[in-house]
Amino acid sequence: MSTEHQIKTKAGYVQVEGFADAHQGYFCGTCRALAYEGDKSGFCTGLKVPVKTYGCCNNWKIANDDKVRGANGVRLKVLR
Repeated sequence: MSTEHQIKTKAGYVQVEGFADAHQGYFCGTCRALAYEGDKSGFCTGLKVPVKTYGCCNNWKIANDDKVRGANGVRLKVLR
């Protein structure tokens, strides 16, 4: 069984502190695999580990397409 740290490392998970106050608009906060558990805390149902809404991993294919947008509002292409 892998540890939480090993799972996150394999998925390329990082927490982008600069977006900690961005609420639900960025990174894990846009992902349909996130089950919210509080203001900035959640559980990733894909990786099965606790995450922050401002976390990010390499699994962008599970993000909601309508929420993956650049700063100018243009939809970014999600490579699958």
